[in-house]
Amino acid sequence: MTLLLHPGFHKTATSWLQSTVFAEKRLFRSLMTHEEIDDLLVRPHDFWFDAKQASAKISALRSDPKPGVVDVISSEILSGNILLGSRDSAQLAARLAATCGEAKVVLTVRAQKPMARSVYQQYVKRGGRLKIEEFLRFAPEPGYFWFDPATLEFHKVAEAYAAYFGRENVMVLPQELLISNRPQYLRLMFDYVGLEESVAEHELAKAPASSISPPLSGAPLLRIANSIGQSPFNPRSRSRIAPLGKLIERVGYRWTLGEAKAKQRADAALDAELSNRFGKSNAILQRFCPVDLKKLRYEMDD
Repeated sequence: MTLLLHPGFHKTATSWLQSTVFAEKRLFRSLMTHEEIDDLLVRPHDFWFDAKQASAKISALRSDPKPGVVDVISSEILSGNILLGSRDSAQLAARLAATCGEAKVVLTVRAQKPMARSVYQQYVKRGGRLKIEEFLRFAPEPGYFWFDPATLEFHKVAEAYAAYFGRENVMVLPQELLISNRPQYLRLMFDYVGLEESVAEHELAKAPASSISPPLSGAPLLRIANSIGQSPFNPRSRSRIAPLGKLIERVGYRWTLGEAKAKQRADAALDAELSNRFGKSNAILQRFCPVDLKKLRYEMDD
């Protein structure tokens, strides 16, 4: 049966796909958790990564195929850490090619400005303390890495996977289609991997979706909380006042006063930094996508 690889991207409804679509056992068999993917494919240093061992592990996981069920490996960490510039995205594509054999690849994407805004919200959620303008413009010192808008040129990753798996085995699906027409989104994916129409598909088309990103209006409170509490960006907390940080964090997640103005400020910053730089990339990306990206408000060169 088909092996489906879904290496992200981040912030494109990957969590919903993993917890709802790929968790539907009548249609899919998810082979590994994020932690297992990290241990096997992502975390090993180049000097110690063992492609033969990883390939044997994946083959063992697929040794008892179920008729009509698609094996899937899905994790956004397979497209690299976007908060650090996704420096290993090409390396991870090579590792998947070296360990998975024949497969079909689905890349889920999102228009670049909304994507960058969501990445910033993720940064704050994970402990960041910069304002969005500072986040977009920050230039780390040599030898250190940061979010790089160039990583939103999604065609680079699509072409990398096409070189390994064949252009016909790479498909791009936009999050905007999932939001506007979920049945079409699912049918395109299911046709691609050879799944026939089923009751399970119709149930998934009606399954609830949820968003866990904090509101932009709450970002100032979260940045204060991040200066106190423990997080991936701040592994050591100020233990004596850490409970205060948790309280401020809870308030920040619920603070929606001024959300419209916060979005306007964020959009102004995104326009200033990201306008007129993705049209060429999206025109190439369109070759992998079965729906018109321009109609979904993706920047597009003629």
